[in-house]
Amino acid sequence: MRLAVQGALPFFLLLYFLGVNPLGNSSWLAAWIPVVVICVSTKAYRENELEGFMTYGEAWNVGTFTGIAGAMLHALLIYIFLKVFNANLIESFKTENIDNLKKMESELKGLIGNSVFETTLEAINALMLKLFAPGFFNKTIGAILVSLITAAIFKRNKPEGLHRHND
Repeated sequence: MRLAVQGALPFFLLLYFLGVNPLGNSSWLAAWIPVVVICVSTKAYRENELEGFMTYGEAWNVGTFTGIAGAMLHALLIYIFLKVFNANLIESFKTENIDNLKKMESELKGLIGNSVFETTLEAINALMLKLFAPGFFNKTIGAILVSLITAAIFKRNKPEGLHRHND
């Protein structure tokens, strides 16, 4: 878990201090951090706790737990940051998105229609801190998918006749 905090929080703060909204499009630049954390934690658990052998299910459980715990921690840290340090970051995020939509207003209205465009603007205007919860859901789904892949990579079946100390 320490690795997740050491990766995601400094990246969030780096974007913030560089003047980039860390809630905006640039947040995708940190998508690699949970993947690395899941890989490192799965391998470390296999080597340190399971004597070098791990079933697919054990690897998936470790990766999924790590990913979900990291998503919860990330959501909590963002919530604390927005409540304590900069509550205006959400307004900045909304303004940035509305400006981008208005720059492409005529093209978007031609593609999606006037009513859908207006509904999109209303949805962005209605954004509040509690509506950033889908980020947790998206990170959880991502963690599950990454764990399915990393479990296949890090599983190592024990040879026949060899038993772990806890078997």
